[in-house]
Amino acid sequence: MADSLECTIAYEYFLDGKREPIDERVLVVRDDEDNSVRVIGSRVAHGSELRVAVAYGSTDPDAASADRAVLVSLEWISSIDTGVITRRAEYVLAGTTLITDVDDGDVVTANDPADGDVATLPEGAQLFALLRIFSGPVVMACAISPASVEPAITSDGTADVPASLLSETSTTVIVPDVRDPSKREQLFLPLVDRRTAEVVGTEDVVVERATSADEITQATIYRYVGGSYGEQGAEVVVDDGGLMRRYAWDQPDVGHWDVRLAEVTGTWPRPLTW
Repeated sequence: MADSLECTIAYEYFLDGKREPIDERVLVVRDDEDNSVRVIGSRVAHGSELRVAVAYGSTDPDAASADRAVLVSLEWISSIDTGVITRRAEYVLAGTTLITDVDDGDVVTANDPADGDVATLPEGAQLFALLRIFSGPVVMACAISPASVEPAITSDGTADVPASLLSETSTTVIVPDVRDPSKREQLFLPLVDRRTAEVVGTEDVVVERATSADEITQATIYRYVGGSYGEQGAEVVVDDGGLMRRYAWDQPDVGHWDVRLAEVTGTWPRPLTW
């Protein structure tokens, strides 16, 4: 296997404007022989560590990109001082088939569904692998087609998409549960959400080029609704390659989160091509 490191990526977290001690870093590695991609990352926060490894491949070498299988491996370390892995999970999404295996130590493969629990998902269902590098393609997949939207005009003259439309056009998103890691029996179990992304604007962003001058391009600003974000939603900024640039969300009883792309080293990542 001839692996090549494409890039490293880091995000930084702010809560009510104050930098939080959360370290989220990702490596993107490509196999030059078959053009498959592996994304390996972690998020360290408050003494715990989430490890994520995602492999993008195919159960059929001749399959179209839409048929590519995604294998997600998750590990939770409750104390980085001990390094003891307290919970494991593996997810495989191949087309509309989802295979999950949580904490029993078996290895799940797309060709051996007997190793895990199997479910059939609706067409277009998305699997979110918890780190911010994976947010962009999921949000873009949940976006409402502008041509299908009849916005309501609010009292201040701005346009808003009716909640009924958000419900009708929502996309199924599978999210491994990390809401309360202290509840070990629930950690990494699949949550099934219905989510929608509404385009609310654009902004200029810089794309750094390793071998040429940086360029200015436009990123799309989405209001991402559903699941833990409720009807208020989160604001997510995604560039045209599917890389999340910024994310903001008001978490009840906690405060205002602002997550920003802090570093890209190497080839500029385009998650939509993985």
